[in-house]
Amino acid sequence: AHEKYTELLERWPHHHLSEGVPEMLEEWKSDFKEIGITDLSLALAQENLAMKVSHGDLEEAEELVSSILTQWPGDAPTLQSLTLMRLLEGRFEEALKVTRQTLEAHPGNVCAKVDQVHLFLLLGRRDEARAAGNTLTMETTVPLDYLKLAEGFALLGEHEKVLRVHEFVTADDPECIAIDHFAAVAHARLDRWKEARGLWERALDDDVDAEAASENLENSRLAKSQRWPAWLYPVGAWIRIDQVQFLAETAEKPNAILANHPELKVVLQN
Repeated sequence: AHEKYTELLERWPHHHLSEGVPEMLEEWKSDFKEIGITDLSLALAQENLAMKVSHGDLEEAEELVSSILTQWPGDAPTLQSLTLMRLLEGRFEEALKVTRQTLEAHPGNVCAKVDQVHLFLLLGRRDEARAAGNTLTMETTVPLDYLKLAEGFALLGEHEKVLRVHEFVTADDPECIAIDHFAAVAHARLDRWKEARGLWERALDDDVDAEAASENLENSRLAKSQRWPAWLYPVGAWIRIDQVQFLAETAEKPNAILANHPELKVVLQN
């Protein structure tokens, strides 16, 4: 929006639609400074990169990462996006290297620490995940990173800590319900399903596309004997892009795939 309004002002400074735009842009600039944005060009590049990653446009994202890091070496949000890209590609060890690179440039970076916890767990290295998470505390975390902190505690199964972060955040800002899903999972894992359902319902009131909250809410309404334990991420978050492609190829050419993978044929026959 900032980019479009700036373009409007540059191209048609005297147009009636430009009235009030300079004042609005100045106000936005002040707001940006409050949340730590000092370079709008970098912020726009980061946002564009995050959008490409979320849409699965990884080839274009790769080019953008290279461009951003050439101009702004060691930029933490860009390195975090690169970590997510490697995770989505199933290149977990390379993703870990990126988190280490981030922490070398930005010691104490909460996002990199939590990403390490996630990656170590995906690799089955629980002791290293615990070690990576040992330094996660509310006292050393800035408010902007509280959501990521809650995610880290949730991954480590530290449910009471998740609830503490949730209580702190919502006491300061009751409308901040992005963190509700993590707190709901914590309640469910502590066998407090009623409290969990209330938080998932509230999360969905704000965002009907909150996939993980929707899946968990539906699961929570099943009889206990049919109910799965609560989970953090949508099912798709645990399936790598190469696995999705493989499944799609299997659906299109099942005989050819099964000929090369006899173990799958046995599984399907059983």
